[in-house]
Amino acid sequence: MRYYIITRQGYEHRYKQAREELGSIGIEPVKVMAFDGELLGVKPSSPHDLFADGSPHYMHPVQLATCLSHHLALRIALHDGDTPFVIFEDDVVVCDGAVDNLKAIEREMRGIDLVQLEYCCHEDKPKEQITAHLSRCQFPLCTAAILWTKKAAEFALSNMRPLKSPIDILMATTVYPFVSHAIATKMVFRQRNAPQIHTP
Repeated sequence: MRYYIITRQGYEHRYKQAREELGSIGIEPVKVMAFDGELLGVKPSSPHDLFADGSPHYMHPVQLATCLSHHLALRIALHDGDTPFVIFEDDVVVCDGAVDNLKAIEREMRGIDLVQLEYCCHEDKPKEQITAHLSRCQFPLCTAAILWTKKAAEFALSNMRPLKSPIDILMATTVYPFVSHAIATKMVFRQRNAPQIHTP
C-alpha cells in the first residue's frame, strides 16, 4: 500500500513532525505539495453558506486550496496505480496500536470503498459496527487520514464538486453517502492538537 501526505510551503515544521510520526511505524509517505490559496488568489464560485443577513459566505482561499490539494493527491495516487492507498494531511499523529489496527482494517475491508482512519464530530451520531475493526457512522468529519480504493477515488474526482465547502463537509455530502464508506472503530490516527477522544 502506498501513502501520500499533503503539505504546503511554509509548513515545514508540520511536515517534519508528521514524517517522524509516520516513520515511527515504518510509513514513508510521498510528499504532495498543496496549492497556496492565498498566493493564487482563488475564490469559490458558489457560497458555502449564508450569513444571518442573507449575504453569501464563501470559503477562505486556504480552504478552497485544501479541496484542490486533495483532488491533486487523488489524481497522483491513481496515476501511480497502487491501491488501496492512504492520503494524510500534515497534522496527522499516530495512535497507539496503529500498525495492528491498520493491518486488521486492510483484511476486513472487503466490499468497503473508503475508510476514515481518523475522524471527528461523531460522538452524538448513530454508529453501527460492521466488522471487528470497522463501523458505519453518519456524517463524520475531518480528513487527516483516509484509506481509499480505486473505486472511491475515481468517484470522488468525478463527483466532489462544486468546491464550495470545506473538504470534510464536501466529502461527507458528495462522496461518503454514495460509496461503501466506513470509519475505523478505534482510530488509527488523529489530528495533532485534536482532543484525544476514546473510540471503543
